[in-house]
Amino acid sequence: MNSNNGWMTTNSEKEADDQESQKKTITINRRSTLQAIGAGGIIPFFSIKSAEATSHSTAPATEWSQLFDKNNGKERFDALVQAPDGGFTLVGSTEQVGAARDAALIVKTDENGIQEWNQTFGGTFSDERSFADIASVPCTGYAIVGERTYFDEDPPFRGEASPSNAWFLQTDYSGTSQVNKEYNEGVLSISPHSIVRESNGDFTVAGSLLDLIAGDIGDSGWLQKMDANGEQLWEKNYSGPGRFQESYFNAHVQSSDCGYVMAGETDYPPRGWLLKTDADGTEQWQQTFGTATEQTYTFADLARSTDGGYVLAGTTTPFYGYSDGWLVKVDANGSKEWEHTIFESGETSFSSITRTTDGGFVIAGTVDRPDRFSDGLVVKTDATGTVEWKQRFGAECEFAQLHAIIQTQDGGYAAAGMRRVCPGSWDGWILKLK
Repeated sequence: MNSNNGWMTTNSEKEADDQESQKKTITINRRSTLQAIGAGGIIPFFSIKSAEATSHSTAPATEWSQLFDKNNGKERFDALVQAPDGGFTLVGSTEQVGAARDAALIVKTDENGIQEWNQTFGGTFSDERSFADIASVPCTGYAIVGERTYFDEDPPFRGEASPSNAWFLQTDYSGTSQVNKEYNEGVLSISPHSIVRESNGDFTVAGSLLDLIAGDIGDSGWLQKMDANGEQLWEKNYSGPGRFQESYFNAHVQSSDCGYVMAGETDYPPRGWLLKTDADGTEQWQQTFGTATEQTYTFADLARSTDGGYVLAGTTTPFYGYSDGWLVKVDANGSKEWEHTIFESGETSFSSITRTTDGGFVIAGTVDRPDRFSDGLVVKTDATGTVEWKQRFGAECEFAQLHAIIQTQDGGYAAAGMRRVCPGSWDGWILKLK
């Protein structure tokens, strides 16, 4: 166990021998039993291989798994990047025991997931913050996007929230703030979900925008461009095709023609939504995906494919029944080329997708099990979406979720999210596979 500025890092036990793991019977109770070990009660965490993984490809081993806790608070990681030194920088939020509001959280680790430093922002009664995404800034540090909400401290409006601001933070490699800006027109609530750094040093941020004055107007997709210093160059909002005007972006990428492609959800019942703009944010086309009338669809993330198209990852959920992980491949014009659903025993959802060096994709998500606990899920596919291997990470009396995944410099994978071992609190979680 390692401590740093009040934070606890727990090193989980390495994955059991792969050959031995293959012999285990896969049942609903297949999770390895948790056992408290040592005086500190450190709990080992075991990886479970999916029974449906294809025989021609082997899932990687768990190299290490780390938890991050601060004074028994509730921590979560929503995005990560690999640092130039081989370590990792993760962003999310923390809810401290006795604290009035959530605080935004940055944690930097070494290459083994051991914490080197952390920073928190906000968390007072009048100031709630969270981070949603992070991008590396070469030779400088990190660009991070999140949300900040102010709360009134004085009667008679004590505790009432003002509109949420989009929040942009640039730090150096030690986490020291270099640029700190907020964006809002005063009558809007803005929730950023995704940041992209362009080759010229500019940034774009995508998310959702809610007009709080026009009460009959719902969320719309939101895209903003800033220069390297965070100065706003332009912002645009976009409506989906449905009559309820409930639309938002969860992720975006820059296209090969220097435009932007955003993925998310629109209308009710929700449909997967994909929208393309030019370099100035002018809409060029949009598409919706999902046709079943008693089913919802949403895209959580997207990645560019080697042929100039895009692969989108999300979730499809029937009104009655279990959800499936959902993959859709489109060409450069948004026309669907293939579609796959991936099912595990329980509610399956995808949160993050990354293109791998072999042209395939790696996806992270969560499986809510029938026993009411949950597993983290990692799926590797080839370029056509065919599953090469799947891995679940969980145990009895444990909740585990994976929110983000990247391919690492050594060809492995790092995934981040949150874990909770009963009856404890949620901890930030990073997992390395190789």
